[in-house]
Amino acid sequence: MLIKNLAYLTISSSLFIIASPANGTNLGLGQIEFTSNNSALPVSFGTFEFDKDSSFNVDEEVVFEVTNLQITTPLGSNYTLNNLIDLGSGDAELPVFVPSTNSILGLNFYFEEGDLQPGNLFVIYFFNPDIQEAIFTEGFNLDSSSYSEAFLFDVGDRGTYIAREVPEPLTILGVGTAIAFGTTFKRKLKKSKSTSV
Repeated sequence: MLIKNLAYLTISSSLFIIASPANGTNLGLGQIEFTSNNSALPVSFGTFEFDKDSSFNVDEEVVFEVTNLQITTPLGSNYTLNNLIDLGSGDAELPVFVPSTNSILGLNFYFEEGDLQPGNLFVIYFFNPDIQEAIFTEGFNLDSSSYSEAFLFDVGDRGTYIAREVPEPLTILGVGTAIAFGTTFKRKLKKSKSTSV
């Protein structure tokens, strides 16, 4: 997945040194919820996947590589990782999920003694040109707890967002099964106690 995302992000080929391609066996699932400052706009959502095997320590935070991202903003625009702008502020860059702040940010990497080392977390920017009209452009960014979306002539929107990991279906199924078994055994135990009295 990492190789696929590299093509989308058009980041430095030196990123291959950081981690081997994700094999997809340990992916976490997440959901993003956007709430506009404009109460007339609806709450909107997005989904993302992150690689639990590709983690980095940054400023005492553990962050995970985002391998897939699909969001719809309150203004109705859609963005994916292929709309991500490479800011060129490091030797390589990577979108990451930060569980401690429930956010999605960018992570810079720098060469240090021949190896790429994680640097700073930064605001992640998306750019979505309208192919119908060359003069019309649209931009979107995710800060640590807020978002903003701007169109040409400053028609835009601002608000807050929260990115959370969601339980995998098998985890939910396992919890449900455990509760069902627990309830059944409790009833049988209660029944056997009442018949023995």
